[in-house]
Amino acid sequence: MKLSILFSIIGWASTTLAALTTEDIIKGLTVGVNLGKTFEINRDWKSVENINQPWAEKNFTAKEIVESYKQLGFNAIRIPVKWAKTINSKTVIEPNLLKSVEEVVRQTLNNNMFAIINLETSNTFMTGFISEDDNIRSETYDGYKGIWKQISNYFKDYDEHLLFESMNDSGYWEDIWNTRTSDGDRQYALDILRQVNQEFINMVRSSGGSNEERYLLVSGYANDPILTQDNFYKIPSDPSHKLMVSLYYYVPNHFTIIDNYYTWGSQDDIKQLQTIMKNLSVRFVIQGVPVVITRYGTIVKNRSSANIHSYLTSISNNASSKNIPSFLSDSGEFISRDHLPLSFIEEELGKFYKEMGERYTPSEPTKPDEKNEEKDNDTDTNTNNNNDNKKEEKEKEKEKTCFSKPDYPCCSRCDIKVILDDGDNKQWGIENSNWCGLPDNCFQNTTTTTTATTTPPDEECWSLKLGYPCCKESIEVYTTDENGSWGVENEQWCGISK
Repeated sequence: MKLSILFSIIGWASTTLAALTTEDIIKGLTVGVNLGKTFEINRDWKSVENINQPWAEKNFTAKEIVESYKQLGFNAIRIPVKWAKTINSKTVIEPNLLKSVEEVVRQTLNNNMFAIINLETSNTFMTGFISEDDNIRSETYDGYKGIWKQISNYFKDYDEHLLFESMNDSGYWEDIWNTRTSDGDRQYALDILRQVNQEFINMVRSSGGSNEERYLLVSGYANDPILTQDNFYKIPSDPSHKLMVSLYYYVPNHFTIIDNYYTWGSQDDIKQLQTIMKNLSVRFVIQGVPVVITRYGTIVKNRSSANIHSYLTSISNNASSKNIPSFLSDSGEFISRDHLPLSFIEEELGKFYKEMGERYTPSEPTKPDEKNEEKDNDTDTNTNNNNDNKKEEKEKEKEKTCFSKPDYPCCSRCDIKVILDDGDNKQWGIENSNWCGLPDNCFQNTTTTTTATTTPPDEECWSLKLGYPCCKESIEVYTTDENGSWGVENEQWCGISK
């Protein structure tokens, strides 16, 4: 079994070490907020006189707004942008809009925060991708690529604290796959989304600058946390292997969207949330594909403060427990925009986000002179210890032998969770965001005696050829596709023997 097979299935390889690792990005995005009703609403940007004041009805500057969000505990800001009223191959983004978005991005990065900018599109525009008219379909793709070409070129010199997101939640086609009745061709619908996401990646990567290594978010199907778990949803290819999946969380919609009296917080409600987050972790995160909840929230009309508090904090807590960052969707319903500094309308909710931010906000960069001073103070006491430790680590590494060298390192210990078993004592784990092979000495004391609970032989274990182990004990079917029935063991997909 070759690792390349698994990579081709999940569309993701091990993370290459760079200025910012995947872990750095995930931590930095954990407590995020959406800058709602700002750049995604219709506004004549050509006539805007002060681009440093993104809120039309307020004279607050971008600097004041960003600093307020940071004081509230947020370490990342998502900036939804409607770049043009209509998108086609001749669309040119209004310069004032680009400059105003840039000012928010600049202030966000200056405050040691992360920023995400996306493309807000409509369902009307998205239908062009499935048009039977070749000219309309071509024009839609050209328009989409043209917008991202302009965005990519404009922001290409900003570092990896800025992320791009392919689109909002408009990436779905009910005419092809009716998600309410399950009628239609869901594979075809998901294939179209993958192609659109692929065009986004290709355009950004080809624009040069920091875009070659920038982390990118690809849209889930309708950004739905359940529909996107479908086995036909595939991650596009990326030469930099720096992709994340963007999803929204508005489950259940009778509480978050419908304007009637509903409550949230029962055991069934909490169980549903926990199950969805666990399944997202199994489907993506533990397979090496980060997930970001780029929007979550609820209407506030006819909702009690206790229910709102419980819903929002439960999502944030459950998502972060699975290493899934989340962005609170706010347009003034939770955070008052009446005055500076911005403040939460509900005090207890504000305390929660402040505490979350303190736990996850990245440390401030150390100034060069401070680094040198610390280095001088620590040199005498640490040099000898560091040299001894490095020498000891090198000796230990020399002693290790494993089948994965030299392509991949040996795992540091034998109790690493086995992600993939190629047989003949060739077992793969993941350590420090990289594949590793279990050392040969891990198998020296193992026996070859088989029992009734041994994994079924390869010919019965159909999922091995797809890069997933066979279920050893699980018989609960989570989903079924053309290959067979899938279960979950140790938070990992496994095939149920036929």
